[in-house]
Order: sequence, then C-alpha cells, then structure tokens
Amino acid sequence: MKREEDERTNQQLNEYVSLDNLQSFFLMAGAGSGKTRSLVSMLEHLKREWRKNLKDTGRKIAVITFTKAASEEIQARISYDSTFHISTIHSFSWEMIRHFQKDIKEYLIQYCEEKLRELSTKKETDKQKREIEKYTKKLMKSKEATKFNYSPDTNITQWGYLSHSEVIKIMTDLLKNNSSFAKILIQKYPVLLIDECQDTNKNLLTYLIEIEANHDNFCLGLIGDMMQRVYTGGLEDLQKRVAHWGNSPKKEMNWRCQKRIVDFINELRKETDELQQYQNKEKNAGILRTYIIKEKDNDQERKDLENKIREHFSKEIDENAAITTLILEHKMAARRNGFSNIYLALDNSDTKDAVKDGTGKEMKCVKELVIPFIQAMKAPGEFELLRIFRKEKVFETMISIQKIGELKQKIDNIRPKINEQTTLREAVNYIKELNVTELPDAFLFPDEENSKTMNWQEAMNETLDEFKSYFDYKDEQSPYFTQQGSKGLEYDYVMVIMNDNESRGRMFSYGKLSGTTPPTATDLRNMNEGKDNSIERTKRLLYVAASRAKESLGLVIYSSNVDRTKEYFMKNGLVKDCEIITERDL
Repeated sequence: MKREEDERTNQQLNEYVSLDNLQSFFLMAGAGSGKTRSLVSMLEHLKREWRKNLKDTGRKIAVITFTKAASEEIQARISYDSTFHISTIHSFSWEMIRHFQKDIKEYLIQYCEEKLRELSTKKETDKQKREIEKYTKKLMKSKEATKFNYSPDTNITQWGYLSHSEVIKIMTDLLKNNSSFAKILIQKYPVLLIDECQDTNKNLLTYLIEIEANHDNFCLGLIGDMMQRVYTGGLEDLQKRVAHWGNSPKKEMNWRCQKRIVDFINELRKETDELQQYQNKEKNAGILRTYIIKEKDNDQERKDLENKIREHFSKEIDENAAITTLILEHKMAARRNGFSNIYLALDNSDTKDAVKDGTGKEMKCVKELVIPFIQAMKAPGEFELLRIFRKEKVFETMISIQKIGELKQKIDNIRPKINEQTTLREAVNYIKELNVTELPDAFLFPDEENSKTMNWQEAMNETLDEFKSYFDYKDEQSPYFTQQGSKGLEYDYVMVIMNDNESRGRMFSYGKLSGTTPPTATDLRNMNEGKDNSIERTKRLLYVAASRAKESLGLVIYSSNVDRTKEYFMKNGLVKDCEIITERDL
C-alpha cells in the first residue's frame, strides 16, 4: 500500500512539471525516502514528453543541487542529457550572471563604497585600518576591471575572480533589481528544481519565490526536508511562505533504514512536524545501542573508551562490520585521525577555508607534489621521480645530460635523510635544493607578515604522515565524517559521537537537548518567539546523523549527568532501557 502511495506521489510530481500546466510545489521528502529517484523520475518524464518542445524553443530544465557530487550523480542517471542544466547553486548563478559584466562591476563598486562608509563610522583600530585598506584597493580594482571570472570548484583569491559568496549576492541582487534578468531566467528555464531547498541561501530563495508569484508558465519545484536543515543560511519559514501553492506532496516511505532506526527518527521529529515514515517491509530489524558516558577531559582516555565502545558495538552487530563514525566538527576528526596539529595551525583567518575544504594552491602542492615526491624518493631507482618531474614539466629547462647527472647526485644525497618523521618543511627544502619546480610563496618566504604565511609556516613543522592522514580524511578514506557533512550519504553501520566539550561553537548542544545544560537567555527568548534555537538545531542534526544508518545505529553520548541523559532518551520514547549501555557495562 505504501509503495503504491510513493508511486502516486511520483505521478503527481510529473504532472506538476508538465509544460502545458506548470505548477510550483514543495516535496517534503524525509530521510531515505528516495527523493533523488523521484527527481530523476521527473526528469525522465520531461525527457519523454517535452524534450522536442524544449529543444525547438531553445529552453532547458534547471536542477540545482546542494553539492557537486549530487549534481554529477543526477547527470549520470539521466545519461548526461543536454535537455537539463544540472549544477550547484554557485555554478548555476554564475551561468546566469556571467554575461552581465557591467552589473557585476556596478555591484562590486557599490558594495565597496558601502563598506568604506560603514568602516568610516567605526572606532579607529588596526583591524579597521586593514579593512579600509582592503576595500579601498578592491574599489580601485573594481573600477579598473573590464572582465570578471569565477571558479566554482575553488575560491581563487587572484584579482578578477569572484568569491563564492559574491556570486550568490550578485545573483540575488539581479533577481531583486533587474526585471529583465528575471524574465531571462524564466524564459530560459521554465522549470527550476531545487534539491535540499531547506539549506538553500535564504535571500536568493526569497526572490525566486517572488518571481514565481509574479510570472505565469514557471514552475519552482522545491525538494527537501525541514527536519534536515543543518545550516543557518536557509529560510526558517519556507513551508509557510509557499503554503499558498497548495501542492505539498510527501514521501513517507523510508527505503534506507531498518525498522528500529525508522522508529527512532520518527520519535525524534514527532513534535516538530507531522511527517512519520514507514520502513520498507523487507527491513524489519536493526539494532540501536545508546552508550551514555561521563564526560572525559583527556584525549587518550576518550580514544581508549571509544575503541571499547566500537568493539562492544561490533559484537552486537557484526564483528567484521565497517563502522562509520560521525562526529560534530572537523576538529574532533582531527584528534581521532591524527592531524590535530595541522588543523590547529591552519584553522585560522586566511587558511581556514584551505583546511576545511582541502583547497588552495598550498594544499594542492602538498598533496600532488610534495607527498608523491617523498614517496618516490623511498622507491629504488629514478623511475617514479622521473614520472613526477615529467608531470611537473621540469625538464623544459633541464635538458642537458650534465644537468640530469647533477640532479641524480642531489637525489642520492637526499634519499638517506627521508624517514617517517620527515616534516613538510624538510621536504620543501629538499625540493628547493633540486630546483626543479616552483613552490607557493607561503612555503618560500617565511618572514612575510601575513596570516596565511604565518599559519603555513607553523603547519610546515608537522610530518608528512600527518598530512597524509588529513588527506585520507578529506578523500573519505577515513571512518570519520562530520554529522553535517554526512547529509545525503548513507552507511550500513553508524556510530554517532555527541560531545559538547570538544565543540567550539554554540550552534549545537546535546547537553541542552537532553536537559543537562540549561538553555541560554537567547535560547529561551527564541523559543518564546517561535524562532529557531540551539535545541531544535541539535535535534535536527541528530536526525540527520542517525538517519544515515541503513542497518544499525550506535549513539555515544558524553554527559555531565548520565542519569539525566538516560531519563531524557527514555522519557521521550527514543530508546528502551535494554538499549542503554553505561561505562560500567563495557
């Protein structure tokens, strides 16, 4: 019966996007409900029924995804059909604004002038002076510029390239103030589908909703789940804003999770909204274990205890099972994966994005040149080194046999010095000694007084093995992921670690959720006014993390009051007494 309802929802969605009767909609799709399948089903329907019409009229269907990986998956599922423009919000926005170079220039000039006026009213400090200098220079460069570019994959700081945030702001500004721009959007894309709409930039989404209200023959299709809103940039009242559309289908089948996990996440969201899911009839099992542990201050003590918990959980489910661990933030992963020194050095100002995203020319150099170079130096002979040098095109200036001989002699001198404790600084010095390729300025000029150079100079004291651990984590070769970053993913066996003491932010608090930490005055005010607050945010984050598990779920809760935490989880029907394990049980 539930399968039939799910299929009827898909048929309903196909009707909404039919070009002869476009209707905007909000699809509420809970965790594991197959929303990507429904999205692809809509696209396949459009391809069958409307492809020729779209081609003849020079139009396309636009799909905006939250991540590049999601857009690539959908493109693959529809065989990369050119009828559809599928991309992230940043790539889509750039595609729309790239030909409006004059408007981009005017926006940047106006923005810089406004910032300078604002800064002129502030108290004179060193920071204020630096900001004035920064925006004065940017204003001058904006006036001089003739063309602006953008790279969706990296934040290029070179002048003339827009940042990710600037692209969204300019897109929003054009939607708000340029009626011709809005008309171009709807003429080019009669259907605009937005996946993970609950986390889509609230300003941009606000004006898209306004455009939908003012134009016929345009379908704005929103796909998401307000319970999975884990970032602050989305619209809190999105459902209310589009309630007048009258098209709010729900996907109530959970295809992913075993029954025990579906029951848990249903209880978790019961007081938030009316969506309650049903498990696939073939998934009537699943194990939930909740480990409630007294807070620990010592990293090693936590590590030893979590190993015990993992061993206990493995025996409960499958001793050979690969368990994915979800932690609250990257810093926790850094401690557990052995790259905390790198994270500590780079998680500041101008290198914050680099360590968070694994981006920037310095990170690229370490990953693609320095580490392979050191690994090749460990291998016998010169084959691997020659391959790397050829890739780096170092022989363009070193072509004589004499110079190749000199290079070989230097390599032979360096080789015995390399070991497991080789630091990034030592490796960079070896490469400098060979003089075969260029290196980033932050590696070469240690006396430069800027935060980027200073941070990297500190990070260069760490071993290459620590950098390899970092890259394993970024490349998803580690068993650890952040709870926010796990959204959209799924794993057979999941262990969620909840420890407020390791978190620096105030966005989430498992202590407040369970009642062991009192809410702040801001929390109370927001709750009284019906606004979002840290307790609701934490509940949503736990929902996202728990619903990643397909087979079984382990919750690890560090608490200042074990009995109080146990009472919260049992009183709210989340877990049974037999599913709770304390430290003395391990």
